[in-house]
Amino acid sequence: MKRQNPKSTRPQPLLPKLSRFLSALGLLTLSVGQTLAMSFDVVIVSGQPAIRASGEIVEGDSTRLLAAFTPKAKHSSGYYALVLDSPGGSVGAALEVSKAIDSQYVNTYIAPGGTCVSACAAIVFIAGREHVAADGGLLGFHGCFNAKTKKIESLCNEVIANHAFAHGTSYGAVMALIKDVPYDQVIWVDRKQADCWGISRYDISPEPSNYLQCVRNMLRPPSKR
Repeated sequence: MKRQNPKSTRPQPLLPKLSRFLSALGLLTLSVGQTLAMSFDVVIVSGQPAIRASGEIVEGDSTRLLAAFTPKAKHSSGYYALVLDSPGGSVGAALEVSKAIDSQYVNTYIAPGGTCVSACAAIVFIAGREHVAADGGLLGFHGCFNAKTKKIESLCNEVIANHAFAHGTSYGAVMALIKDVPYDQVIWVDRKQADCWGISRYDISPEPSNYLQCVRNMLRPPSKR
């Protein structure tokens, strides 16, 4: 894990230049060379419907997700539960999926044994009103990079961190996880680490009993010896 203080950096305004190069940017997928759209299937979890989203994030996924927001897919409490398992994909496509999520009351989750990597973790997961990884689920982060040069794009990272802040998530924590992490490396974050770093956001679920203390421990300066 990076040791940068997640509260040390403040969000900056989004820059309009993003649209000029966003189409050339990508977040690393773990299925390089294979581009398959996400699938959205209604499943039953603990007696309630949920939407399972799996596969690489590509253009058009936002439209497919909107089509999946049907009455039979809605939880009896009135929200959609989106269970993610994805290697990541296009930044632009992920931001469009985020807009689709914003159009409804959607909570995002990582199931035990599931992984949400790259654009899935940094954008789609964080877009949920509540976003929580279950024990055994993993989030994977790295920097936003130019698909041609493989170099990290600081402007794109800035957009991703601002997106997190706009969705009730620590700007500094997300930036710390992506700022200097090259495209061919991944920082894995489990549930407890996501809680401590402010990556999780609890809306309807009870926060873990040690949630605030975990954050305080993380922010406490190291003891002098």
